[in-house]
Amino acid sequence: MTPGIVHIGPGAFHRAHQAAYVDAILPHDPRWGISAVALNSTGVADALGPQDGLYTLALLGETVGHRVIGSMVELLTAGRRDAILSRIAAPTTRLVSTTVTEKGYHLDAGGALDMEHPAIIRELTGAEPSTLSGWLVAGLAARRAAGGGAITLMACDNLADNGRRFRRSVRDLAAARDPDLAAWIDDHVRFPSTMVDLDHPGDRRRAAPVGRCGHRPRRRMADPARGVHPVGDRGRFRHRPPPSTSPGCSSPTTCTGSRMRSCGC
Repeated sequence: MTPGIVHIGPGAFHRAHQAAYVDAILPHDPRWGISAVALNSTGVADALGPQDGLYTLALLGETVGHRVIGSMVELLTAGRRDAILSRIAAPTTRLVSTTVTEKGYHLDAGGALDMEHPAIIRELTGAEPSTLSGWLVAGLAARRAAGGGAITLMACDNLADNGRRFRRSVRDLAAARDPDLAAWIDDHVRFPSTMVDLDHPGDRRRAAPVGRCGHRPRRRMADPARGVHPVGDRGRFRHRPPPSTSPGCSSPTTCTGSRMRSCGC
């Protein structure tokens, strides 16, 4: 199975929804395996690494079901800098997705990258990447140098117009460090917008024991009918996006409002 997606932030939401959708796609198209990157913690890698990335998903519907998810084919942490940059640069990687909070973009009140933020200042003076933007700029620079070609970067959060925000945070840093890289990003990178239509319950709602699944991974819980959706932006992917035929995947034409929570917009 080939990693075609680098996902930054493999927390509860990602494991309950995006990773499950990819798991449903892989039997039909094995090019979309996930390289899961945790920049601030080793918890997920420590827990799932010994069991080859497998974990059990509890599906909460009229009845509770359980399913073993195997879409995470690689688990990386910040200590493996070269491996992360190489994975972003690999020509087989066609999508980098993220689940971060609003603060992760480091934007100022005007919507531009906050050049006064201490972490951004350190990166501009040559320090190792520590912010999401810093890691992605370093990864895109490596991709450009390696001839990796076009790629899509997709933020998965509940902010309106998150593709524009995401692009601003990455491109502003690139422009400040290397104008030629910023021009390459303009030509080779797309930032589609998405919407979120639920909050994830995590482990707060306990389900039946999962020992019968044959694994003892962290349990994630999900409503199988909801998830993350590209908003009228499938044409902005630089490659054909993963098939959206599994439950929870759709492409609404528009969605407005400062924060998006409902599929009905």
